[in-house]
Amino acid sequence: MNKAIPISASVVILGALITPKIVSTQVEAKLNESIVAINEMPGYSLELIEQDMGWFSSQSKLTISYDISATSPDYQGELLITDLNFTTSHGPILTDNGFALGLLNWQMSVLADELRNGITWPEDKPFYQIKGSNDFSLNGEYQDQIVEFTSPDASPTKFSFSGYQGQGSYKDEQFNYQGNAESFNASNDTGVFDANDLSVDMEMEGTFEDVFNSGFYNSEFKMALAKTVFHHNDKNEVLDIDNAYITSKTLIDETSRNMDVEMLYGLDSIKADEFEGSDMELALELKHLSEDFFLKYQDMVKQTASFNADTTPVELISILNDSLLPLLIAEPEFNITHLKGTIPEGSFNSHLNASLKGITALPNDLNNPQFWLSHSLIDGEIYGDKAVVELAAKMFMLSQLASNPQTQGMSPDQLDQIATSQVPMLLQTINMQGLIVLDDQGYSASLSLKDNVFKVNNNQLPLPF
Repeated sequence: MNKAIPISASVVILGALITPKIVSTQVEAKLNESIVAINEMPGYSLELIEQDMGWFSSQSKLTISYDISATSPDYQGELLITDLNFTTSHGPILTDNGFALGLLNWQMSVLADELRNGITWPEDKPFYQIKGSNDFSLNGEYQDQIVEFTSPDASPTKFSFSGYQGQGSYKDEQFNYQGNAESFNASNDTGVFDANDLSVDMEMEGTFEDVFNSGFYNSEFKMALAKTVFHHNDKNEVLDIDNAYITSKTLIDETSRNMDVEMLYGLDSIKADEFEGSDMELALELKHLSEDFFLKYQDMVKQTASFNADTTPVELISILNDSLLPLLIAEPEFNITHLKGTIPEGSFNSHLNASLKGITALPNDLNNPQFWLSHSLIDGEIYGDKAVVELAAKMFMLSQLASNPQTQGMSPDQLDQIATSQVPMLLQTINMQGLIVLDDQGYSASLSLKDNVFKVNNNQLPLPF
């Protein structure tokens, strides 16, 4: 028994000494894999400049660049370049933040010193930093931040940013993250801009590979900005927005391996010059996005990154067929779940559902409208309170009058009077044609497309193709 104690102690000590080197080797391998993966992305280049892989810790210096012409051809040769520092401490005994047991502590710093000509922040701090820790099961916690910054003294536009702080965790294939920024404000001779209380909330479900490589995973996301105000000095105009928000949700059907995506853009209220609105939302859905499409799309991105002027149309079509067809076979849908809002004149609400059905092969000519129409299924409805539609009709008439040579030189009041007088006749004509329906509350129109037949309020209309 007494002999077992020193043997056990020796094993523990030996493990504590050997484990850091194993972790160091794994860190180096994963870093090299990440460099290869990033360099396969169009426009990106990540280069390891300097590395010191120690037994208990490691330090790596890297340079990352992005060629803007990869997405914007007009910017040939324009590169965004910055330096990164990546440091790690290797377990099982971690001492950089006090004594703790764990697999790894890590930190990535984005220096972004090239921004210092236009932004001022402390010399001893990186522009962005993320750090975290992982236990022996690869579960972990992390924190990130964007440094607080201000405008240079000589800048004609004065601005300041409070900084951004976030924190998150990863456990049992569940990512959670929350972040916030208190304020950003700017002012110059034109006006004053203030944005306050930015918040971010995110949940993701999946492995590291799912989240950071495939893009195919369950998730929920919300970003909100509580208050945004812009005051124009010369025109004395004010833009005032309360609680602007964006939400998204992805959900995978485990049977079909198709993903549905929901997106919502909204704001509680807006005031801009003479316009007021509230409870405004645009809700979108993308349904039946196949996993096969995601995988083929990633392959397409990698292959097209190597294309050049010698690439033949046949090669391009072949790659497009391989990636696009899996998307269409799954019969995708694009839905405007609702577009709604309220203004002083009343409210409006609309929806539109569109899908592609029965596609098993792509046509030789992807620009053939007959092919797409024959596989399209659309239905929708547009509704607005009477005063809202009349206002929209008036705005349309004003735009027509403004471009009419016969009304050139008329005052805004004269144009307004003409537009107001013509609105009833315009709406009556459209109503008589069956393009809108009038009831006691407002106007509506229903739309449908099926079997190459397009209808408005059950009245068939000719298609342009």
